Amino acid sequence: MIFKIPNFLKRKDVLLNAGQMYLNKVLNAIIPLFLIPYYNKIFGVEQYGTLIFIQAIVTLLIYFTDFGFVFTATREVSINSENKGQLSSIVSSVIVVKLLLTFLVYLGIIVVSIIADLDFQLILLYSLTFTALALQNFMPGWFFQGMKKNAIITFANLLSKIILVILVLIFINTTTRIWLVPLIDSLAYFVFFVVGLVLIYSSFKLKFVFPSWELVISNFKLSKDNFFITLLSWITTGGVLIITEQFVSDKSFGYYSIFTRICYYIFASMHQINLTVFPYFSEKFAKSKEEGRELFRSMSKLFIIFIVALLVGGLLFGSLFFEIFFDVVFFSQLETYIPAFYLLVVWVGLVLLNNFIGLQFFVSNNKDNIYRKFYMVNALICIVACLIITPRLGILGSALATVLGEGTMSILLIRSYLKHSNEV
Repeated sequence: MIFKIPNFLKRKDVLLNAGQMYLNKVLNAIIPLFLIPYYNKIFGVEQYGTLIFIQAIVTLLIYFTDFGFVFTATREVSINSENKGQLSSIVSSVIVVKLLLTFLVYLGIIVVSIIADLDFQLILLYSLTFTALALQNFMPGWFFQGMKKNAIITFANLLSKIILVILVLIFINTTTRIWLVPLIDSLAYFVFFVVGLVLIYSSFKLKFVFPSWELVISNFKLSKDNFFITLLSWITTGGVLIITEQFVSDKSFGYYSIFTRICYYIFASMHQINLTVFPYFSEKFAKSKEEGRELFRSMSKLFIIFIVALLVGGLLFGSLFFEIFFDVVFFSQLETYIPAFYLLVVWVGLVLLNNFIGLQFFVSNNKDNIYRKFYMVNALICIVACLIITPRLGILGSALATVLGEGTMSILLIRSYLKHSNEV
C-alpha cells in the first residue's frame, strides 16, 4: 500500500479525543463564519474591517498575556498527567502568571489612553475587544488537551456559543454601536472561562497552590521560545494587516480583513488536529526519540492529505462560498479582490504544514528554539516583502508577501527535519 493509516489513529482514545476536539473547533469556526456575513451586513465592509483591524492589534496583547503557555503548559500537563500535586502546581502558576500579565496590559491601555488623549468610543472598543479575547485566552483548554479530556472543554464551549448567538440575534441590529460586538463576546467567553475553571478543580480534584517566585520564573523561562513563536506568528498576520491598512483604500482593506478572518477560521479548524495529537507526540518523545520520530513519519502523510484537500476545496469553492453567504453588495465587487483570497488559501496550507512540523517534531521534542529561529526568518521576509509589494499591488501584494515568508519557512523546516530525523 502506498498509504497506510497509522496505528496511532486506530486507538479509540485518540479517535474519541480527536473527535471531541474537532467538534469543539467546528463550533469555533462555524459560528464566526455565520456571524461574519451578518456583521458585514449590519455594519458594512469598512466599519467591520475597522473592528478586525483592532482585533489584530489586540491579539498581540493577548499573545503577551499567554506567553506561550498554550503549548508548554499542554506539554507539561501531558507529561505529568498522573501527578495531581504537579498538575495543581502547573495550573495554579499558569493562571497566576496570566492574571499578572493581563493586569499589566490593562494598566498599559489606561496609560496610553491618557497620554494619547484617545476618543472615549475608541478606548471602549479597544478595551472591550481586549477583554473578550483575554477571557477566551483564560479558558484552560491547554489543560484538557494535555489530559486528553476534550469532551469537557467542548461542553463549556458549546454553552458559551449558544449564549453568544442568542445575544447577537437579540441585541445586534442596524442601530447598534459596533462596540457591542466585543461586549457580547466578553459575556459569552466569561461563561466559557468560569465553567472551564470549575470543571478543572471539580473533575480532577486539584487544589489551588499559590506559586513560588522561583516557579513563576521557571515558567517564563520554559515558555520564552514559544512566546516568541506566537509573537512572530502575529507579525505575519496582524503586522501585515497594519501595514496593509496604510497603503490601500478602506474598501480594499475591508475585503482583505474579511478574507484574513475567514482564512483564520479555516486554519483554526484544521489546526485542531495539531493541538489534539500534540500531547501524544510530547509523551512519545519524552519516552523515546525513535518512537516520537516514527509517530511523526506516519502522521505527516495523513496531515499532508488534509492540507491538499483544503487547498483544492478553497481554490475551487471560495467564490461560491462568498456568493452563498454574503450579500449582493459584497459579492458584486468580489471579482476585483478574490485573487488575494486565493493566495491566502495557499498561505493557510503552508501555515498548517509549518505548524505541524514545528509543533509535532520540534516543540514536542523540546527543540522550541529551532522552530523560533525559522519563524524569525518567516516574519522578516513577510514584513519586508509587504512593505515593498503592497504599495504597488495593494492587498494582492500583502497576500503574496505572506506566501513568500511562509513558503521560505516550509523549506527551512523540511531541511531541518531531514537533518534531525535520524539523530540519536
